[in-house]
Amino acid sequence: MLIGQFSTANAVVPLGTMLLQYRTNGITEQRTVGFAADFVSCDDHSDCRGVSPCAADVFCKKGLCLDFAPPTPDCNDNGWRDSCDIAEGTSDDCNDNAVPDECDVADGTSPDCNGNGVPDECDIVNGTSGDLDGNGVPDECEPCPWDLDGNGSVDTVDFLDLIGQWGTDPDGPPDFDDNGTVDTMDLLELLANWGQCP
Repeated sequence: MLIGQFSTANAVVPLGTMLLQYRTNGITEQRTVGFAADFVSCDDHSDCRGVSPCAADVFCKKGLCLDFAPPTPDCNDNGWRDSCDIAEGTSDDCNDNAVPDECDVADGTSPDCNGNGVPDECDIVNGTSGDLDGNGVPDECEPCPWDLDGNGSVDTVDFLDLIGQWGTDPDGPPDFDDNGTVDTMDLLELLANWGQCP
């Protein structure tokens, strides 16, 4: 039996949800529930079928379709299950791990070195960021790809490494322009960045 309901106006429950207080077997309980499909009104449960891709637990209560499923997991604390955030497009899941991207980034599961809110692996796969050396780190986060030996400066050792790979396709540095061949353009780029790495 529903004995009370509280809107989000009191800022206690997440936007798009309400706190229901109900009694079952003489015990009073409270539960946060979500509004299905932006306040769909209803006369009975059949009106709530198909209102949302997340409507498996949606029922008609007090003239509104309400989602009674527990909102867990809910990594971004918005009152909706992560699967619903992803299904309804309120969160992206570019790496298909069933966790909203903003949560992957926030908890460190997926690095976001360039701070754009998108996991690095997705930046690379989507072509938003390059990864010439294939190490899974966007090139813009590695300030000195011309330092082939990693000693902190672009120098003779790097020059000799490039010459040693001349005409090959290393699938990364020293093919800096990623045209499939270590050639004059790559040599010119290395020479243009000669000296101490920034």
